[in-house]
Amino acid sequence: MKTNKTYIKAFTLLEMILVIAIIAILAGIVIIAINPGRQLAQARNAQRASDLKTIYNAVQQYYIDNKAWPTTTMPTNLTEVCDENNEPTGCLDLSNLVPDYLPAIPTDPQSTTGTNYKIAINPNTQLPELTAPSSTEYDLDPVQIGTTTLNDPIMWAPTDLVSLALWLDASDSLTMWQDTAGTIPAANGNAVARWDDKSGLSRNMLQTTSSLRPVLQFDSLNNMNAIYFTNDMLKNSFSASQPNNIIMVAKYDSTYGYLFDGISTNNRNALYGGSTHRLYCGGTEPLYSGGTAWKIFSPVFNGNSTRHYVNGNVGGTTGTGTQNLIGLSLGSRYTASEFFIGKIAEVIVISGEDNNESRQLAEGYLAHKWGLEGSLPTGHPYKDFPPTK
Repeated sequence: MKTNKTYIKAFTLLEMILVIAIIAILAGIVIIAINPGRQLAQARNAQRASDLKTIYNAVQQYYIDNKAWPTTTMPTNLTEVCDENNEPTGCLDLSNLVPDYLPAIPTDPQSTTGTNYKIAINPNTQLPELTAPSSTEYDLDPVQIGTTTLNDPIMWAPTDLVSLALWLDASDSLTMWQDTAGTIPAANGNAVARWDDKSGLSRNMLQTTSSLRPVLQFDSLNNMNAIYFTNDMLKNSFSASQPNNIIMVAKYDSTYGYLFDGISTNNRNALYGGSTHRLYCGGTEPLYSGGTAWKIFSPVFNGNSTRHYVNGNVGGTTGTGTQNLIGLSLGSRYTASEFFIGKIAEVIVISGEDNNESRQLAEGYLAHKWGLEGSLPTGHPYKDFPPTK
């Protein structure tokens, strides 16, 4: 019996490889042509353009209705708009626009902290200018309103002070060590034997006695480090002749103790107390009410002009005394007694000048960095914005 057989011709292995290769090449060409990442970026920029227009219209309408801007002072340098958590540090608070002019403050589609939208008032046109810094991804054109010729500000730093004598910054984890040689970094909960000076003068604070070393604490203030003192002290031996301005962010946890002092009996610039803060530099002592909140202390030691500032407010001004500062003790009296119990976050020492502008620059810098700008008095030049160059 004869059988009819039907043969179906199939692809050879070589043909299949060629087809797959062609498909891969075509797919690559399509992906490059479509560029989904760039398309997603363009979609984000459309949202950014809408957000900037919304903010612009709200600010303008607020001004029309109230004959004033939604903040006390609007910046002339591009400044980031605060998010609902008032972040980041130094941002511009436009919460007065909510809910009458905005249901909520818009934020950049890719922002995790802050809005990542910046605004300024052009001093020539008196019109808002806005920009979205993240809009230039994939080399796209920037999303902005106005000419945005206003540059991002360069932030002021303590190293800009002509008479800077010492700068200690607990937020900089690279400046604190478990040993006086500076070879073992201090971590959360570690005793601090050395706190490096950032002024460039190498006036590091040291403690050779292990039982007198304070402890590093993370997230103490504004999610940054501070150093916790109990029966502890750090000291150095640098000299600073009056006038001296010793500025620091600190918090008393007890009712008494020396926040700082000299290291010998006849060369002292000191702040001590608790319920009442006192200054000493060899004469009578100006007073200031105390308490246990975080504060910016910025006393000026200058003979009969010695005066006490807390959070930018002047307290007692009856101080006298001409002692210079030889050596600095943090957290203790010069005799290693009457210890301060509390935390110190940052220290700036200005020596050789009594200059209100320098003091206020340092206060403004510290206030916005550590989240204490609300404590500065109305009229302080840096209450609303941190200092810039």
